[in-house]
Amino acid sequence: MAPAPGSVAAMTPAHRRQRIHELVLALLAQQGELELLDAGSPDGDPGSWLARNRRLVQRYQALVRSAATLDALIDQEVGGDPLGDPLGQRARGGAGPGGEPGQGAPAHG
Repeated sequence: MAPAPGSVAAMTPAHRRQRIHELVLALLAQQGELELLDAGSPDGDPGSWLARNRRLVQRYQALVRSAATLDALIDQEVGGDPLGDPLGQRARGGAGPGGEPGQGAPAHG
């Protein structure tokens, strides 16, 4: 039986990327003024230019990670559960997320 269109199970990588992109844009909209990377060192100090641009890239990376985390939490809430069982081990008879036997692991003995 195929997953229902629009369901978490039917989400393609392109749909997931689009959803994360939309979350990043929403997070950026909340940031107020958007700083952009400088093309060159206006004050002649390449060290301060590099440090500033590095801080900006780290800030943008944090926004992207936040969006990806929100996306995963959304999936978890609607039944996709990517955080609770990221490798699908319980579905394959493996241990649960904490490695606990009995949480999907077959009994040996």
